[in-house]
Amino acid sequence: MSSTRRSRTAAPATMSMTPAARITISSIKKNYDYYRDSAPEFARRLDLIPDYKSYDEDDIAAMQLDFLRQYQKYGCLHLNEYTVTLAYVILKYTDGEVFFTDPRITRFLAPCARLHIGTLPPEGEAGTLLMTGPGGPTLLGQFTGELAETTVFHAVFTEQWLFEGRRREDIKYVHVPSDPGAGIGAILTLADRARKVFEPMGLRVIYKGERAGKYPLHELQKYFRLTLSPADATGQNTLELTNMAALASAWVFARTQPAITADIFTDRFRAELAEYHDSVIRGRKALGVLIRGTDYVASKLGGVREMASAAQMIPTIREWVDRDGYEVVFLATEDETALEQMHEAFGDMLIAVAQERHTLEEFTDVRVINDLEKKLYNAEEYDSRVMDTTINYFYALYLLSRCDGFIASGQCNGVDIVLSLHGGRFENYYRFNAEKSD
Repeated sequence: MSSTRRSRTAAPATMSMTPAARITISSIKKNYDYYRDSAPEFARRLDLIPDYKSYDEDDIAAMQLDFLRQYQKYGCLHLNEYTVTLAYVILKYTDGEVFFTDPRITRFLAPCARLHIGTLPPEGEAGTLLMTGPGGPTLLGQFTGELAETTVFHAVFTEQWLFEGRRREDIKYVHVPSDPGAGIGAILTLADRARKVFEPMGLRVIYKGERAGKYPLHELQKYFRLTLSPADATGQNTLELTNMAALASAWVFARTQPAITADIFTDRFRAELAEYHDSVIRGRKALGVLIRGTDYVASKLGGVREMASAAQMIPTIREWVDRDGYEVVFLATEDETALEQMHEAFGDMLIAVAQERHTLEEFTDVRVINDLEKKLYNAEEYDSRVMDTTINYFYALYLLSRCDGFIASGQCNGVDIVLSLHGGRFENYYRFNAEKSD
């Protein structure tokens, strides 16, 4: 069977069919039209599944068959190009069984022992994946045994979307841009996860231009080890990613976990962090507390990114202090109200890095800290003020990672960095809202 490359809406050329049976997906809306009303507004605008104008269902070197091999049985609720193509790949290149409720699948695929028609696999059976409509679950949420057929298709064909017909051997570098307002935590965790995606493909992740997120690259280089664009990087040998939401929703990315270690720091900055820790903690048993408020609250983020307030956290913090004998509580927060409440509760036990903090009331006409900073600082002082805040933030994260116990108000990039720097060896760790799915 020869390899084919064809239009996304064309009928699969490698499958037996008649002209009358042609099925297209031209009536399917853009994927963001399917998001549930409860999704945050920003998420409804993301294009999680790219347009696959071409793909090759026999190019197994450019397919993620390991994703499919996690399962033994696949249930298909709909008959369309996504499910027909996936069924073809599953039956030809894995040992999986495919179940269709629609008998018209026989117009596309020849009957065989592993193709079951008119039924679905038993609900809840281990090793089973049910493929729902395009508005179904994605890999960004908690897995419940169901995924949208578009999500599964994207998981399998991600590499073909990335290279868009270019030969992998012609590509040496990949530029993964960060959002213009991205903070340092988001930048570093994105780069780390991108390396885990692209280094197995033989590509190096690089930084290009004058800025990364909201920072000047030349300033970031003073504190963090970054790979800038090499002299031989060109448009021909560099992969430029433009749809980061689609990368984030792909299996090759979703399966990665950020692991930021102290090696990311320059030698000088690393020494300064260690010296600061020793002078502040002074060998005392410390409980680290990370409270994100302000913009997380203003943005009305849900799930694991919904933040507990200081008032909600204080009873648990006090319980740990009394039970486990912590001598100091080290607090990292950008929220002035949280700092005041924590100081009232723990008095002289509380230690916090000196940094600029904000209150929720400042977010009446903005939703994220980056927008507030643009409002507060003029163009001449913006870079220096933002860098100062960021370095103080990393002093705080580093001290949190060196504490004996750790409590966080919810999920954020700072939590990932603290856990990575510490190596997961806290004697006590708890993240509020951990049981909630995104």
